[in-house]
Amino acid sequence: MAIYGRGASAADLAPFRSWFDSALLRPAIEEDGYSADAVDAVVAAWDKLAFTGGSWVVASGRSLARAREALDAYVSAGKNGEAQRRVARASMQGWTLLEVDEPSTRWISGLREIVRFDNLGPEPRQGDAKTKAHEETRKEPLKTLSKMAFEPVPVGIDLPAGTAHLEMHTRPNPAWVAARVAAHSKETPVIAHALHAFIVPDGDRTWFALSEDATTAANVVRSAMARARDAHGARSPASARAWEGQPTAAAGTISIAELAMGLADDTSDADLRKAHHAVHALATIGESASAAIPFWLATARSSSGEKPGGAAALHVRLPLRAIVDAAARVDDLF
Repeated sequence: MAIYGRGASAADLAPFRSWFDSALLRPAIEEDGYSADAVDAVVAAWDKLAFTGGSWVVASGRSLARAREALDAYVSAGKNGEAQRRVARASMQGWTLLEVDEPSTRWISGLREIVRFDNLGPEPRQGDAKTKAHEETRKEPLKTLSKMAFEPVPVGIDLPAGTAHLEMHTRPNPAWVAARVAAHSKETPVIAHALHAFIVPDGDRTWFALSEDATTAANVVRSAMARARDAHGARSPASARAWEGQPTAAAGTISIAELAMGLADDTSDADLRKAHHAVHALATIGESASAAIPFWLATARSSSGEKPGGAAALHVRLPLRAIVDAAARVDDLF
């Protein structure tokens, strides 16, 4: 998957930022049990970074061959425990790359502020009275606990000077596990894992590379930076011509394979066996699995002049063969 956004001014993005904060960001932080003051501080820190204008690019990918090989081994083994689930789950993870036309110092300092508040959050390991009270009044404990921390760039990772390395750790919540045991529930706890994020300076732009494998993240961002330097005068890919000449605010491509694997769950034994069906279904539809599906967002300002606003329309160009092939295996793919 790859998406490019032309960007917009901070003023144009203000209504969306307000909606995002109130409808998504603030409720998510409150759900984690933060105090009202902490919620306000995290939202304020986020607003200094996000939706401030400017163009951006995001891309993601994964190795289907690696996932298919690991899931084949998992299913062939028959009965599997957590160690086997951990290996199979890891094979399904990919990478994400983001580029923004802003200096890295601003992003690194802003993310450090957010991480500082995250580490003050009400995780049960702290054992303070407020955390205990929150856990007692919650209808159900959170399924997972998370922690973010800036760490040194791992030894052997070669990235430009000034690169920051953020680790995001996720693990099962012991309170949730205990509640499930008491209720004789068969629901599976998440597999503990860590996501590596490199924030990489590149002149006036910043790259973000994320993967559970630090080496993969580093390789992806190095390759992207090299391609960006060599991209002057490069010809657009055929899939990009679908939106050439269109009044696009953003445009990109996705594939059936990326949709199927991106939507696949990876926690329980049943999830992994379902993913096994998906990777083999993708193999049976051949080139249709990776066929580019272009899409673009067209926007137009309101001409009334009475109040700010306008219209937006999402366009998708569906490759007929890929859609027909996917429809024939839809139960296995999704």
